[in-house]
Amino acid sequence: MKKWIGIAISIILVLGLAWMAFYWKRPGPVKNKPQTAPTDQPWVMLDFSIIKSVEIDNAKGKVKVEKDENGKWWVVEPKKDKAAMFFLGSFLDELSKLYPRGVIPKSGQEPLAGYGLDQPIATLKFGYADGKTKTLRIGNINPTGEFLYVFIEDEPDVYLVSPRIRMFSQNEPDFYRLRSLLDVTREGVREFIVVVQDPKLRADLDVPEKRHLLLQATPKGNMWILLEPWKENAESTLIGDVLIWAERTNMADNVKDLSKDQMSSWQLDPPRAYFEIIYPDRTEKILVGKEEGELVYLFQEKRMAVLGFKKDKVYGFLGTEYRVKRLLTFKEMNDFDRIEVKFPARKNPGYNLVKMDEKLWAVDGDPQKKFPKGRINWVAKDLLRTEFQGFVTQRPVEMSKYGLQHPAAEIIFYSNNAAVRNFLISKWSKEKDICYVYDTKKDILVGYQKDLVEWIAPDAGTFLVKKVGAKENKQDKPE
Repeated sequence: MKKWIGIAISIILVLGLAWMAFYWKRPGPVKNKPQTAPTDQPWVMLDFSIIKSVEIDNAKGKVKVEKDENGKWWVVEPKKDKAAMFFLGSFLDELSKLYPRGVIPKSGQEPLAGYGLDQPIATLKFGYADGKTKTLRIGNINPTGEFLYVFIEDEPDVYLVSPRIRMFSQNEPDFYRLRSLLDVTREGVREFIVVVQDPKLRADLDVPEKRHLLLQATPKGNMWILLEPWKENAESTLIGDVLIWAERTNMADNVKDLSKDQMSSWQLDPPRAYFEIIYPDRTEKILVGKEEGELVYLFQEKRMAVLGFKKDKVYGFLGTEYRVKRLLTFKEMNDFDRIEVKFPARKNPGYNLVKMDEKLWAVDGDPQKKFPKGRINWVAKDLLRTEFQGFVTQRPVEMSKYGLQHPAAEIIFYSNNAAVRNFLISKWSKEKDICYVYDTKKDILVGYQKDLVEWIAPDAGTFLVKKVGAKENKQDKPE
């Protein structure tokens, strides 16, 4: 008996499921509760495979973007220009995925004003390949804050969609235009040239007219060197900062149209200054034009528009020396064969150190006064390890003004019996919190916020100590 009861129950369940599958209909949408009526099977509202243009009309103006035959988007109105794809691409991506999260049918709608659709925050007009158009109005956020009301003209329903498209559709027309520099990459750069032609700007920045830098291959890898106005090592990170900014982070605050007859009025013919970035196959040139408020405008010949960037950033790059802010390198120390140290203001006359071989030096070249090579760094630890604050470019050098007429110390480095570097070091000024160093051979005058003389080995006996601690040995090892 129990067996037949089980079989009967199973038959009833099967018949019930069959009836639900073939005859039962789901109830229609509940009127006036659209926020809780998401669609079961999302359908994309806009087919971007056949959309060729988008016109955005809001309180700040109107702009139209159009896709060319290669699938690339351009701003075509109010004037043809490159599109800001970092921004526009995100907007188009959101539109291409737009689907209704809820539907308010005609029969259950309030007047469109209740949804902010009578005077929409933005209207999007889509142009299709067959010439047809579709217009989408963007209204208010719904009461729960989860959805956005939109309405497609000539269609009955009001839809609720993701509110993300709202932030993309309320900007000024220029916001959709490219606001970054063109074709500047850090990869592949071989030369970097900075020229400041405007005498006033040059004086304000206190820089030479031209700095020419070259990336040179060395046994230790590529390194930047300055070719002019000085020939010495450059700080590669400073060059990298400019190139990275130009490539990745240079979103301009403003963009303005330009015509060829306006070049002079924008101080671009000739330019006040320019950056020239040279690659194996091309040269990118960025001209620096006039200021307006807190912005200075840049121009590239590839595009008849100027881009306004914060002038502090641009002038910072123009005003950078690009030189390594250390007066000596350990490589140079390896090349010296004699060092003469003088203390003009002391009774101690100084000392003379002479290279004996690759491992040993000696005081006055005396074989009885030998010491390990690493100790010669004690002569100029701060010249090797400490970055100075900046260059003094005024010439001729007023020796008395910088405390160099009677220096606290003088260090002369020799190679093959010829003096190749000669440093005059001033006394420490507690009032100005500065110590000046002048290299008479390279005509370089710099300032340190540190008393350099205090850390120069005071006499020859310092080098002849019998034992040096592990910490001292590590510190004196050439880099």
